[in-house]
Amino acid sequence: MLKVFEPANVFYINFLVDITILCDCWGFTMPSLVPDIGIMYSKDIVAIEKASLDAIKAENLIMSAVPKGHELGGKGHLFERLHHKDPFIQISELEKQGLGTQQYEIEEIR
Repeated sequence: MLKVFEPANVFYINFLVDITILCDCWGFTMPSLVPDIGIMYSKDIVAIEKASLDAIKAENLIMSAVPKGHELGGKGHLFERLHHKDPFIQISELEKQGLGTQQYEIEEIR
């Protein structure tokens, strides 16, 4: 689908708000796992995904948002600790396919 747009006209936007243990596509509300972080945008899909994951930190976990009976692992990214899968695998594969780079710089705008 992106092939129909000029690369200079494509931006990626991630809203890092109301981050829950499940995808928001489930259609029901759950408590946020971490405090709201903000909004990121980039012309590089790989960089924005990496930056977004890096911004979601395990030390900011709101424990009351973890459902009862859900086992929290002791190592890795917060999503890896919750779902027992490395969330960076897809980003590495995107980079290998030449779709962008994991290198990024964050410029904060207020």
